[in-house]
Amino acid sequence: MKAYNLLTTGFFCVLFANISSCTSSEIGNSKDVAPETIYQQYLISYKEGEENATFNAQFRFAGENGTTLVLTRPSSIELDGVIMDVDSSDFEGAFYKKSIPFTNFCDHHFTFTDINHMKYDNKFSFNPIQLSTIPETASNNHPLHIQYLPGKLGPADYIEIQSLETDSSFNITHSGKDTDQFISISAEEIKRQKGDQLKLAVTYHKKIDLQQNTKEGGALEIVYVLKPVTIKLR
Repeated sequence: MKAYNLLTTGFFCVLFANISSCTSSEIGNSKDVAPETIYQQYLISYKEGEENATFNAQFRFAGENGTTLVLTRPSSIELDGVIMDVDSSDFEGAFYKKSIPFTNFCDHHFTFTDINHMKYDNKFSFNPIQLSTIPETASNNHPLHIQYLPGKLGPADYIEIQSLETDSSFNITHSGKDTDQFISISAEEIKRQKGDQLKLAVTYHKKIDLQQNTKEGGALEIVYVLKPVTIKLR
């Protein structure tokens, strides 16, 4: 469990780093920009088995790389009808974050109200990825196929597999554009493993279109980390 927590903590740090690597961490106020130039950015993250899911909202001027914005009253952001509070960091700029007990990803919604009282309501639901077949053993003479239930991945979605607790680590990405309903780990990667088991973390990235946008647009992503799986090597 410790390795799992370290991996996922590191993973979400890397995720935020990737999102922010080419973006501004400067902070401005929404009252100083035209409402239609505000870009909405939402990120929901959850680790299977954890009590809470984390919901993040961020607003930027003139696109996904622009200055982060503190929403000036009467502008606000709500999660399921509850106002979210602003926070900030040197790394991320201004953002809104809330952790709530996880029950499911059905019928949640963000409501962004701009300074002119215009509301943008974005509802979302999400069914977590499920692995349909997890082999008990794997041979280094053959590729390892991990199957998932079909019909879950959209064109912009992807599944990421990372090896854990090994010096011969690897990272594999399976896109929603791929036609196979399984993720393949090559025999060469399995041969590189020095232990008698292979421990894997599986992460599902789901992209959801916003229903209500400013002219500048926006994005919503859900990141779901499954519990690690262990496969014996022979």
